[in-house]
Amino acid sequence: MAHYIGIDIGGTTISIGLVDSAGSLLEETILPTRAEEGVVQALQRIEKIIGETIDSQGHNFDLKAIGLGVPGILDKEQCSIVESSNLKNWVGHNIAGELSKHFGVPVSMGNDADMAAMGEFWQGAGQGADSFLMVTLGSGIGGAIITKGQPLCLAQGSLELGHTIVNFNGAACLCGKKGVPRPT
Repeated sequence: MAHYIGIDIGGTTISIGLVDSAGSLLEETILPTRAEEGVVQALQRIEKIIGETIDSQGHNFDLKAIGLGVPGILDKEQCSIVESSNLKNWVGHNIAGELSKHFGVPVSMGNDADMAAMGEFWQGAGQGADSFLMVTLGSGIGGAIITKGQPLCLAQGSLELGHTIVNFNGAACLCGKKGVPRPT
């Protein structure tokens, strides 16, 4: 049976889920991101959890692909983070390439809000909708617009709502920009 791994890397937690081809969640693990430790250590922990998940499934397990959602602005050709206030020392690393090499399957990487919106379009609140807006709240504020079944690709890559200036005299964000909304 075909299986897929979904990974959501956030500012505070990493969620790893195993789903079947119908989208049913079979197993989920949540671990702290510990972004300050660096991308290499985080990838080792992610690879360990995925390896344990695969081992627990037995002989009929067939991993087809991995989907990876990360916060910030991405270089989709290089499969790397260009800018992320929550994962600053992860910038420039080909996370998807490392996971693909380790597990021997394709890895699709996208902005975390875009990936969440695609999940809602496929299995959740967005089913049947031609287009919709999704706002994500976590360590940051993100968003995605789905139109005709695909995330709307903006000039900077993603709908970074948390980096929209709402008060020119406001406090500085982790990224250095002043006056942007940040969850407290």
